[in-house]
Amino acid sequence: MLENIKERMLAILIIFHISPIIFWKYLKVAKHIKLILVFTSLKMIGVTGGLHRLWTHKSYNTTKIIKYILAFFANASFQGSIKMWTSNHRMHHTYEESNPSLDPYSIKKGFWWI
Repeated sequence: MLENIKERMLAILIIFHISPIIFWKYLKVAKHIKLILVFTSLKMIGVTGGLHRLWTHKSYNTTKIIKYILAFFANASFQGSIKMWTSNHRMHHTYEESNPSLDPYSIKKGFWWI
Protein backbone atom coordinates (compact mmCIF):
# COMPACT_ATOMS: atom_id res chain seq x y z
CA MET A 1 0.00 0.00 0.00
CA LEU A 2 1.18 3.50 -0.86
CA GLU A 3 4.16 2.16 -2.75
CA ASN A 4 4.70 5.01 -5.16
CA ILE A 5 4.97 8.75 -4.63
CA LYS A 6 1.60 9.50 -6.25
CA GLU A 7 -0.23 7.25 -3.81
CA ARG A 8 1.56 8.80 -0.83
CA MET A 9 0.86 12.33 -2.08
CA LEU A 10 -2.79 11.45 -2.65
CA ALA A 11 -3.06 10.11 0.91
CA ILE A 12 -1.43 13.25 2.32
CA LEU A 13 -3.75 15.50 0.33
CA ILE A 14 -6.83 13.56 1.41
CA ILE A 15 -5.82 13.70 5.07
CA PHE A 16 -4.94 17.40 4.76
CA HIS A 17 -8.34 18.27 3.30
CA ILE A 18 -10.50 15.98 5.44
CA SER A 19 -8.90 16.70 8.83
CA PRO A 20 -10.52 20.16 9.18
CA ILE A 21 -13.92 18.56 8.61
CA ILE A 22 -13.24 15.92 11.26
CA PHE A 23 -12.03 18.46 13.82
CA TRP A 24 -14.56 21.16 12.88
CA LYS A 25 -16.72 20.74 15.97
CA TYR A 26 -13.66 21.13 18.23
CA LEU A 27 -12.81 24.60 16.89
CA LYS A 28 -13.64 27.20 19.52
CA VAL A 29 -14.18 30.16 17.20
CA ALA A 30 -17.23 32.22 16.37
CA LYS A 31 -19.51 31.02 13.58
CA HIS A 32 -18.69 33.99 11.36
CA ILE A 33 -14.98 33.20 11.64
CA LYS A 34 -15.72 29.64 10.52
CA LEU A 35 -17.71 31.02 7.59
CA ILE A 36 -14.79 33.25 6.62
CA LEU A 37 -12.40 30.27 6.77
CA VAL A 38 -14.71 28.15 4.61
CA PHE A 39 -15.25 30.92 2.05
CA THR A 40 -11.53 31.69 1.89
CA SER A 41 -10.77 28.01 1.32
CA LEU A 42 -13.34 27.86 -1.48
CA LYS A 43 -11.84 30.96 -3.10
CA MET A 44 -8.39 29.35 -2.94
CA ILE A 45 -9.79 26.25 -4.65
CA GLY A 46 -11.36 28.52 -7.28
CA VAL A 47 -7.99 30.11 -8.00
CA THR A 48 -5.81 27.00 -7.91
CA GLY A 49 -8.27 24.44 -9.24
CA GLY A 50 -10.02 26.76 -11.65
CA LEU A 51 -7.87 29.64 -12.85
CA HIS A 52 -4.52 27.93 -12.56
CA ARG A 53 -5.02 24.22 -13.29
CA LEU A 54 -8.25 24.13 -15.35
CA TRP A 55 -8.15 27.27 -17.49
CA THR A 56 -4.45 28.20 -17.65
CA HIS A 57 -2.74 24.82 -17.90
CA LYS A 58 -5.77 22.78 -19.07
CA SER A 59 -4.68 19.98 -16.72
CA TYR A 60 -8.12 18.40 -16.58
CA ASN A 61 -11.66 18.73 -17.85
CA THR A 62 -14.85 18.77 -15.82
CA THR A 63 -18.58 19.33 -16.08
CA LYS A 64 -20.13 22.73 -16.73
CA ILE A 65 -21.58 22.99 -13.24
CA ILE A 66 -18.13 22.49 -11.66
CA LYS A 67 -16.70 25.09 -14.05
CA TYR A 68 -19.40 27.55 -12.97
CA ILE A 69 -18.71 26.87 -9.30
CA LEU A 70 -14.95 27.28 -9.78
CA ALA A 71 -15.53 30.47 -11.78
CA PHE A 72 -17.77 31.87 -9.04
CA PHE A 73 -15.22 31.31 -6.29
CA ALA A 74 -12.28 32.40 -8.48
CA ASN A 75 -14.06 35.66 -9.25
CA ALA A 76 -14.89 36.08 -5.55
CA SER A 77 -11.14 36.29 -4.92
CA PHE A 78 -10.99 39.54 -6.94
CA GLN A 79 -7.91 38.52 -8.95
CA GLY A 80 -9.38 39.63 -12.25
CA SER A 81 -11.32 37.89 -14.97
CA ILE A 82 -10.59 34.34 -16.08
CA LYS A 83 -9.35 35.61 -19.44
CA MET A 84 -7.00 38.19 -17.89
CA TRP A 85 -5.66 35.83 -15.20
CA THR A 86 -4.94 32.98 -17.62
CA SER A 87 -3.38 35.31 -20.17
CA ASN A 88 -1.04 36.86 -17.59
CA HIS A 89 -0.09 33.49 -16.16
CA ARG A 90 0.69 32.04 -19.58
CA MET A 91 2.83 35.11 -20.34
CA HIS A 92 4.61 34.52 -17.04
CA HIS A 93 5.51 30.94 -18.02
CA THR A 94 6.53 32.06 -21.51
CA TYR A 95 8.80 34.93 -20.49
CA GLU A 96 9.99 34.22 -16.94
CA GLU A 97 13.37 32.88 -18.15
CA SER A 98 13.75 34.23 -21.67
CA ASN A 99 12.62 37.86 -21.34
CA PRO A 100 11.82 38.94 -17.74
CA SER A 101 10.83 42.44 -18.87
CA LEU A 102 7.73 40.90 -20.52
CA ASP A 103 6.94 38.68 -17.52
CA PRO A 104 3.93 40.23 -15.73
CA TYR A 105 5.10 38.75 -12.39
CA SER A 106 8.84 39.33 -12.72
CA ILE A 107 10.63 39.78 -9.41
CA LYS A 108 13.03 42.09 -11.24
CA LYS A 109 10.23 44.69 -11.19
CA GLY A 110 10.49 44.74 -7.41
CA PHE A 111 8.69 43.10 -4.54
CA TRP A 112 5.86 45.65 -4.35
CA TRP A 113 5.31 45.94 -8.12
CA ILE A 114 1.71 45.29 -9.13
